[in-house]
Amino acid sequence: MIFLKRLIFIRHGESSANAKDIISSDINLYPLTPKGEEQVGFVAGQISALRINNIYSSPLLRARQTAGILSKKTNTEIRIIEELRETDFGTLSDTKLAGRVVDLPENVRREHGIESWESHRKRLETALLKMEDRSLVVTHGLVIRTIVGKVLGLEMEDFNGIFIRPSSMTTVDADSNRLYSVGNFLISDRIRNIFS
Repeated sequence: MIFLKRLIFIRHGESSANAKDIISSDINLYPLTPKGEEQVGFVAGQISALRINNIYSSPLLRARQTAGILSKKTNTEIRIIEELRETDFGTLSDTKLAGRVVDLPENVRREHGIESWESHRKRLETALLKMEDRSLVVTHGLVIRTIVGKVLGLEMEDFNGIFIRPSSMTTVDADSNRLYSVGNFLISDRIRNIFS
């Protein structure tokens, strides 16, 4: 018997933190911007015809708001999974950062108490155990890059170049380690068939 766990990972829409180049692990700060709401509305239209069983979301406000828009379009309940949360940015949380945290040298990340890739990998594996087939997963860029790295068998330094745009969709079969799409805004016929 073949087991499938087909999941569409969706990065939250643009938040006020994104618009201001602020990095934040805070659960209740930085809501979606009007542009972010529009982005998510577009994606919700794309997935509206798919058969979705669940929506799993990070506990952060920007992800919960994204999941709420998707939930209305799919008439699907939201389940919060703590392990889908944003990177713990340590002492850099709620500060401006030119560039990406993953591009900081390892010693700088450690000095500021920034969460390690190993921690991301472990909590993603825990989250995957809680998920069911044909689900949407609303989370953050590094969590999505981590699933891509897991499926492709890459270490963090090998997938740092992948940029996951706000509100984009990455589709995987987590049980068979199969990647169907990365960072798309449109649902292809192939994805439509997988989720029909």
